[in-house]
Amino acid sequence: MIPPERVFSLLEKHMGGVFRWGKEDCFISGASVFHELTGLDLAVSVRGKYSSEEGARVLLDPYGGSLSRLVEVWTNRLSLPQGVGEPSPGAIGVSPRECAIGLDGRCVCIYLGNGLWATKAIRGFSLGAKAERFWNA
Repeated sequence: MIPPERVFSLLEKHMGGVFRWGKEDCFISGASVFHELTGLDLAVSVRGKYSSEEGARVLLDPYGGSLSRLVEVWTNRLSLPQGVGEPSPGAIGVSPRECAIGLDGRCVCIYLGNGLWATKAIRGFSLGAKAERFWNA
């Protein structure tokens, strides 16, 4: 099991700065934390390929405009089964639609433990209590 302290230190490293599309947005930041924890990079095909909200929108077009679908496709390609039951610290998830102001109202989040999920905010990260779907590290 991944210690919550390790997850938290990676959250600070990858989600601690100012929100920047394509560098430190919810998808890239969450994927970067997950990559350091597992060696699996969900963002390998998109890193450095967009730098604006419009670029992110274009990136999501092949996935029906859905961040959840993008994460699902890449977790499937990496043979990660969707989690059931309680997530483990370091799990990557996708929030329900109402939890973010992003393109489709969802955000990528990382599980800290004790029912807390972290996602990228305008400055740093915020904690929430929901993930619609998740994949364990």
